[in-house]
Amino acid sequence: MFVPFLIMLREGLEAALIVSLIASYLKRTQRGQWIAVMWIGVFAAAALCLGLGIFINETTGEFPQKEQELFEGIVAVIAVFILTLDGVLDA
Repeated sequence: MFVPFLIMLREGLEAALIVSLIASYLKRTQRGQWIAVMWIGVFAAAALCLGLGIFINETTGEFPQKEQELFEGIVAVIAVFILTLDGVLDA
């Protein structure tokens, strides 16, 4: 129980650091009017993550072990595809 707490704490601190860096950048570049939009994005992302987490927990909780591993593999392949596509489109 303690290890998942530490992982979530670390991830939360990383997210807070990123949001504070973006807010600082917006203020220093005289784009303070975009801070409200940034917060809308932060809360939308948090709501989406929470909803998706609940959905995945509810749908995969009843999978047998083999199907859960297959589901995790498919999600990992989709994540790799999206990150690769992002890297290709940025280049």
